[in-house]
Amino acid sequence: MVLDKRRHWLDWWLEPLAGALRHVNPDRFTWTALVAALVGGFAFYRSGPDAVGLLWLGWAMVLTNSVLDLLDGKIARMTDQCTPKGDYLDHAIDRFSDVLFVGGIALSGWADVRVGMAAVVFTLLTSYMGTQAQAVGIGRNYGGLLGRADRMVLLLVVPVAQATVGVRLGWDALTLGPWTTSLLGWMLAYFALVGFLTTAQRFWMGYRSFGEDGQVKG
Repeated sequence: MVLDKRRHWLDWWLEPLAGALRHVNPDRFTWTALVAALVGGFAFYRSGPDAVGLLWLGWAMVLTNSVLDLLDGKIARMTDQCTPKGDYLDHAIDRFSDVLFVGGIALSGWADVRVGMAAVVFTLLTSYMGTQAQAVGIGRNYGGLLGRADRMVLLLVVPVAQATVGVRLGWDALTLGPWTTSLLGWMLAYFALVGFLTTAQRFWMGYRSFGEDGQVKG
């Protein structure tokens, strides 16, 4: 499930919206996405079965962050405002947002904090391997099992499931072997495990791009 290369599927609504907002500086959307992530991460952290409204707020902030993240790049390309500074800002805010959303859930009562921290670590390592490939001249690596778009889709789907079906089932919704946790807890376990595999995939894909002389293959 890798959706990073399928963002053009959203162009049917994204392009008209970006066209209507093309006079706004793209960086404003990027910074606003960070504010949404700050609010969303805190809402996830404070949410629980007795505070489901905060879980819905966190979900709304993930949606807002995702739309703004799509808009800033689309408007920059549409208005020929793509710059290294904008690219740097966009990727930095994406990483801050990842940590805030995933970390907020990891530190909440929904999940085992150890699993949550592993999810944060491999979320960052997955992105690092992609951008490091770009930094050495290989090109941005979107390969592997779990990209950012995939995580954002799960961050939109699973909180809804947790707030509806999961809450009715109880705090610990699912059991697998000796481990019982919430739907959000299982999501973080998935982020950790598949994030590890994706990190390994991207590392190996990048490593194979070098020749025996240590230079990028032509």
